[in-house]
Amino acid sequence: MGYYALAGKEQDKRLKCVLKTYMQTDINKRRDYVKTLSLGTVERAMGQLPHILPDYMLVFAVPILAHDPEFTSHLMINQLKVIQQCLWFILEPLITKNEYYCYGFYKNLIERMKSHKDALKPEDNNMNYKLWAVCDLAMNVIYTKTTNFDMKEFPSETRIPTMYFKRADELLANTRNYLPAEMQINMSSPKGKGSLHNAHSVSERPQRRAKSKQQKEVGIGPNETDARLQIGEVECIDAQPAEASETRIQLPGLEEEIEEPPAKRALRESDKVNK
Repeated sequence: MGYYALAGKEQDKRLKCVLKTYMQTDINKRRDYVKTLSLGTVERAMGQLPHILPDYMLVFAVPILAHDPEFTSHLMINQLKVIQQCLWFILEPLITKNEYYCYGFYKNLIERMKSHKDALKPEDNNMNYKLWAVCDLAMNVIYTKTTNFDMKEFPSETRIPTMYFKRADELLANTRNYLPAEMQINMSSPKGKGSLHNAHSVSERPQRRAKSKQQKEVGIGPNETDARLQIGEVECIDAQPAEASETRIQLPGLEEEIEEPPAKRALRESDKVNK
């Protein structure tokens, strides 16, 4: 099934659609067969899963694409984009609309492939770099297209075919990224849609400034009804009473100690006489 990846380079849309239909049919039949195996002996089913599961199509597609004669360097961006299209062609039906999809399985599968060398040319650094670059491209596609990052258990352990991969002598993990800087993506910062990465969630978007609450404009004066004007740093009232006595509180029985206007005093005295 790994050869389906080469259909990603097909320019004829009609032929490409036919190949995609064949691949989808093949995937569905294999999944149905896995369901029938699960009804029988568990040991037998687990032993046959690596040979039947359509998800292992990626393990065979990676060396096929790495040995493509048109793929000459792991640093050629235009060639890598073609390889990326081929990988998405086979990964799309495996990732989207698949209830059995497991991000952790693919991540572990790619990490194990990167810990191996090319079985045909294990001493050829250029060949190994191309092989590992294809693995990095596959991880890019899976990471950017995944919507659920749950690390649930997969029914089968990851296995790498020794016909195409040779175990590296070094037991160190191959964590280097072999893609050009323009094609590398930061997988440490999440996209905000996976539970696996939510623990490290850091928003890369500039934070909007919180709008400062406008203070409620309060008037001044006895009833806070006088308008407040700002003149530089000095506050003033735009209206003042005509006479200070008009704003004073009058208490019965208390003598007035402040001079009143003559007209008002005469009126008050006449009121007392009339009473």
